[in-house]
Amino acid sequence: MSRLSVQILLLGIAGCLIVLLLTLIPTPPQAKPYPDFWTNSPAPGGTKAFYNLLARQTIPVMTWKQPVQMLPAGSSRSLMIMVEPSFEFESKEIERWRAWMEKGNSLWLLVDYPDSALPFTVSSANQSEAPVDKAGTDSTPAKSSLIQVKGLGALAGDYSLAVNRPDRLQTGTKDQVLLADQKGVLAFTHRYGKGELIVCQGAAWMQNQNILQGDHLRILLAMAEGGLAEDGSYQRIWFNEYIHGQSVSTNFWGAFPLWMPAFASACCLWLLFELWRRGLRFGPAEIPRADQIRLPDERIRALAAWYEQKGFYAAALTAQADYLRQRLAERWGVAPENDWPRLENILRRKLERQEVDQYLEVYQKISPSPGTGWPASLSQRDFVAWSRRLSMMQEVVEQQ
Repeated sequence: MSRLSVQILLLGIAGCLIVLLLTLIPTPPQAKPYPDFWTNSPAPGGTKAFYNLLARQTIPVMTWKQPVQMLPAGSSRSLMIMVEPSFEFESKEIERWRAWMEKGNSLWLLVDYPDSALPFTVSSANQSEAPVDKAGTDSTPAKSSLIQVKGLGALAGDYSLAVNRPDRLQTGTKDQVLLADQKGVLAFTHRYGKGELIVCQGAAWMQNQNILQGDHLRILLAMAEGGLAEDGSYQRIWFNEYIHGQSVSTNFWGAFPLWMPAFASACCLWLLFELWRRGLRFGPAEIPRADQIRLPDERIRALAAWYEQKGFYAAALTAQADYLRQRLAERWGVAPENDWPRLENILRRKLERQEVDQYLEVYQKISPSPGTGWPASLSQRDFVAWSRRLSMMQEVVEQQ
């Protein structure tokens, strides 16, 4: 091997080692991407911090991942929290939400960009000002300056809150203002029967990156813990995840706990294994031998042809008679010896008189008594006749 070949080989080995070492170097794990406003999202744009904080309180806190028509019909004094819905509501859905609120439930809607499909509008004041980017649209924390906000009614007091838009909510004569600044209304409530709709232009307040800024946590807890309810508390709180694209299955299996389909599948697998272990079969277990193997029939035909060619008629009839006596003993219980009385009684019960005499003659011929059997000089004609009579008697024995 030349020096150039050795150098090329060493370079190749060194390159392979370098690649192997690079693959073994641990790389930092990549952060799992989470959509904004998800309750299970620890990312800056998620709401996991506020959800876990409420879950430690005395009020039951859960997530809702089904459409509005699946809400419990008899529920009351419940709070449904919607943070920045990702789609527009249809008119039928809005009517169902109104009917749900009229039964004594509350719907708390937090938005930064209010939707025109909802039962409120956005004020057109200050449209000339530059809009502020929506909080939480990317992984970069929103940088908003805190402003002084005046609380009214159940939220009376002064608060330092971050507002990301110059627009404000427009209220009606029946709406009760909860939060407002110099530019307009930031939160209001509207009564629907025994319940209410709470609209707050502060979805970014609930995000992990903003919840500890200013008085965000203070104002959110005051709203969530029943500060706006007539009796001062809610029986349950739901975070609506269906508006963020999360949903649960509503098919047949979705009506059961997760362990039940798993247990049923395990039982089916165990049953199949047990049937296989015991060797149980459904249907015919064996295929007739004649349908698979032709060798016995071919051997019998070859043997018969050899007997016929050599003229061994008496020997062939003797072999056929031996087999017939064997079948008589197995099927009818007639001994191979000369058991005339038993055979005659059986034949008279099963056959007519003419046939009885004919088969008794055949049995007398095949009985192993002295003077029975066939002579060695048997003709081919007599051989065929006797072979046919033996075959007919064998069929009677097999069928009866």
